[in-house]
This record gives sequence, C-alpha cells and structure tokens, in this order.
Amino acid sequence: MTRTYTIDRLVNEIKDSKTKEYFKEVLSSYYSENYRSAVVMLYSIVICDLVYKLQELRDQFNDSNAKGILQEIDRLQTEKPTLSDWENKLIEMVKTQTKILEHSDYQNIIHLQKHRHLCAHPVILQSYKLFSPNKDTVRAHIINSLEGLLIKPALLSKKILGDFLKNLVEIKDILVTEADITTHLGSKYFENLNKTIEKDIFRSMWKIVFKLDNTKCEENREINYKALKIICNRNYTEILDFIESDKQYFSNNIDLKCIPWIISFMNVYPDIYLKLNSSAKTLIKKTIENDNNYTFTAFFLKDNLASHLKDLKAINHYEFNGSISIKSILELNHICLSQGLNSESNALLIRMFIKSSNFDQADARFDKLIEPYLGGFNLIELTEIVEGVIGNGQINDRRLARTTNKEIVDEVMKRDSKFDWTLYSGFNF
Repeated sequence: MTRTYTIDRLVNEIKDSKTKEYFKEVLSSYYSENYRSAVVMLYSIVICDLVYKLQELRDQFNDSNAKGILQEIDRLQTEKPTLSDWENKLIEMVKTQTKILEHSDYQNIIHLQKHRHLCAHPVILQSYKLFSPNKDTVRAHIINSLEGLLIKPALLSKKILGDFLKNLVEIKDILVTEADITTHLGSKYFENLNKTIEKDIFRSMWKIVFKLDNTKCEENREINYKALKIICNRNYTEILDFIESDKQYFSNNIDLKCIPWIISFMNVYPDIYLKLNSSAKTLIKKTIENDNNYTFTAFFLKDNLASHLKDLKAINHYEFNGSISIKSILELNHICLSQGLNSESNALLIRMFIKSSNFDQADARFDKLIEPYLGGFNLIELTEIVEGVIGNGQINDRRLARTTNKEIVDEVMKRDSKFDWTLYSGFNF
C-alpha cells in the first residue's frame, strides 16, 4: 500500500520512545492491510501511552493527580488481575482529573475501544464472525489517536503551577537574561503544554505579579514578571482574547502598590491596558498622573513612544525634570534604545542632565546619564551639552564641574580639533 504522508509525519512527532517503537506494529499492520490487527494494537498503545504520560507526570513533576490515578489502577489490577476493568477506569480518570484529553479526544478513544472489542472478540449473534474495519475507518482511528494523544506531551496537568513557580525561584540567580529564561522555560514547560494550561498559568501569574503582596511574592516578583512576559510573547493575540474573555478577573487582580511593574508591562503590551475595564484603567491612569516618575515612564497612555517623548520635551520647568529619578530616566532610555530611537535616547539623556536642579543631582546625572554615553554623542549633541551646562549654574558652578567639563571638552575635540571655544567662554574647565 502507498504510504500516507499525514500518518508518517505525525508518527515522527510521538513523544514517548516506547510508544513510537510499539507504533511500528500498527503501521506494519495498516500498510499490509491487516486492519483488524492494526485496530487491536492501536488501542493497546493508546492505553500504554496514557500510563506512560501519568508516570512521567508523577516521576518528573510530582503530579498528585497522576500519582493518585496510577495508585488506583495498580489497586484494580491487583484485585482483578484477569479483568480489564482498569482500562475503562484509566480512561475515565484521565479525562476527569487531567488536561491530557479534550472531550473530542476522549470520545475518539471510546470509539476506538468499541472497535477494538469488535475486532478482538467474535460476536455470538453473528455466527462468531470478527468485525472487519475498512481502510478509511482504521486511518481515521490512527490519525485521531496520534493527534489527540500520542503526539501530545505529558505535561498537561493544571497542577503544574506549583512546580513552575518553584523552578523560577531555582533559576532566578542562574539565568540572567530573558533570552536564557525563555529558552529554559520553553524547553522544560511551554513546549510540553497545551494552550489551555499555558493560559491558566498566565492567569495565575498575573495575580502573583500584579496583586499579591507578601514576602515570597516580593522576593520573586522580578523573575515572575519575566515569566509573565515570556508567556505573553508566545501567543500574544490569544492572550489578548483571553483577557478580553475574563476582563473582570484581570481588572480586579491589580494592586496599585505594584504600579511600577504594571507600567513596565503595559509599556510593552499597551493593548492589554485597553482590554481592562473602565474602573481599572481609571485607577491606573490617575495613579500615574499623580506621580512625576510614573508620568515620565508610562508612555503606553499616549499614541506611541515618539509622541510621549515629544510631550516630555515640552515640559520645560525644573520642578518636574528635577523630580525624576535616574532609575526612571534610564528605564525610558532603555525603551528608546530597544525601539531603535537612538537619537531620541541621546536627546533624553542630555535634556535630563542639563535640567539638573542641584549640585548633587548634576553630579549623579553626569555619572549615570552622560559619562557612560559620551563616546556615542555627535558634535551637535555635545555642543548642546556645553550650552546646557553654561545655562545651568547648578552644573557649571559645582565643585566637580572642571573635571566633568574637561571630559566633555576632550570628546568635542575628538570630533573637531578646531572647535571654537571662544563662543562658549562661560564653560568652566
């Protein structure tokens, strides 16, 4: 018989090595047109694969549901070793206590089970004849079994959240970059989860990051926040629909004590803010408006980052600019760089330095906002710094001015050795 591409492709995706090996017998029977044997063997493999998945959940993830099902199956087999009642119990318990089987998958297994019994046992009322399934029926059973169970990973239990959180704590001091964390979580969890469970984890993580306020949550909020973003990045459109479908839960599970994390998250995913109910959006917006640092960093309330930067530039008074922390400035600067707005990034750093409101702030802002980036400023930008220093006595008249201004001069001369300093006689160096 000609090979069937769909079946052969799916067989290569079978997760368990034992299942994949046993499945060769199904293929051999099917392609040899021994359809009755193919159905009998396929059902046996389905039952075995359910057990293998439960064993993996028990052994690798300490899943209590899987452990309980296996204990019950062992009990039934011990009490009635010659009966196959445990198979029916296994299928039912997997359906009701795990997320391994969707309803349609369960129905397909029941249908396969009926055909298996007909193939394996003669029917007395029909002259002891065995049931003979046709090619299309067997092909459907094979594809349904592969797609509904055999190619699925074991990790489909809702109770995986505890293990997931524990693992995040274990890796938070080992894996530093989000890229490394993404690779790790993808390999260990997300590649082995169906979308329903992944969204359940997102739902729980949302509350843990943005609502709960206890020592454990605070200690692990950063790594949990990173995990929340990773889930969001994997299926953003589906996450948006998920939030829309459960708007009240996501809107109610926000604590304004977590507003810095909320702002950081909404800056990356502004569409999520729009999915919240009016009450949550109003509380977030008003909290931001009442704090200069939040106003400075929360660009998701504007049309885009460029529009937000333009509005910030229009705020000329020192009271606002002087109240912004270096942390907030660097956070917004990082966002600019991540979006490729390099010139806007430089303009932001320069403006916040030359708007320093006192000597100490000028010292700190030069150290954090100017000195690390001096090599990246062009001549026009360096000239703007020189003019800004001259125009602000809190910078030009401070004790360290001669030292820091000299660093600026050195960079200017690298760009233009004939720079006319007579035009800037007020520059103290």
